[in-house]
Amino acid sequence: MSLLTVSKLTKHFGGLTAVNNVSLSIEEGEIVGLIGPNGAGKTTIFNLVSGFIVPSSGDVTFNGKSLNGLTRTFPVVPPFTPMVRRILWVLGVSAVIVAALTLFFRFTTVGRAMRACADDRTAARLCGVNDRGMVTLSFMLSAGIGALAGCVISPVTQTQYDMGAPLAIKGFTVAILGGLGNSMAAVAAGLFLGLLESFTVSQLASAYKEVVAIVVLLLILVFRPSGLFARRETSRGHQVLHLVDDLPIDPGRE
Repeated sequence: MSLLTVSKLTKHFGGLTAVNNVSLSIEEGEIVGLIGPNGAGKTTIFNLVSGFIVPSSGDVTFNGKSLNGLTRTFPVVPPFTPMVRRILWVLGVSAVIVAALTLFFRFTTVGRAMRACADDRTAARLCGVNDRGMVTLSFMLSAGIGALAGCVISPVTQTQYDMGAPLAIKGFTVAILGGLGNSMAAVAAGLFLGLLESFTVSQLASAYKEVVAIVVLLLILVFRPSGLFARRETSRGHQVLHLVDDLPIDPGRE
């Protein structure tokens, strides 16, 4: 008799059939792997076998006993597992970066000059700000933060050569959702998007996880392109004059 038997297992999520009439058997000591592309239903099968979700039809038996209708039990896990420590490390580094950027843009001469160029580059240049230098510095700063983010997140995700496109879509979605130029809002938008993706995976097939960011991006661009946390619009000229009011002005600049 097989140790684990799956018979005609089927799972529907609304009108979507994630698993359709799957049957398999595993003998004691045997190793079986599920191979298939993303969205084939591998994660759903594991969730059905473990009892995390209830099948629409079919039967799962372990050692001759049916597992259908059993409530999944969760083991007691130590509070600070290696994965939890990695996640806390990511959150901690993110908090440090956001705090450093906030202090840099609000209380340093270079940071305020960069904000002035972002608000109105021509007005900042007329006030004596080296706009080309600020643009170069902004690219260097963003590249450094991006490299640091890649180093921090690599232990908690599957790093591969073609992983950039999904992360770029999510990053752009978070930036638009929070409002461009607002680092605190970007962090809040990132947490919101992550929770929304986790909720989607818990209710639908895992293949829908990557769709969430695109749907949110389209909705924001259509209904609120300025972002959910966009700052109230003020006069650009007044804002630039406020930012460069006490900056050292170079009268020789054109």
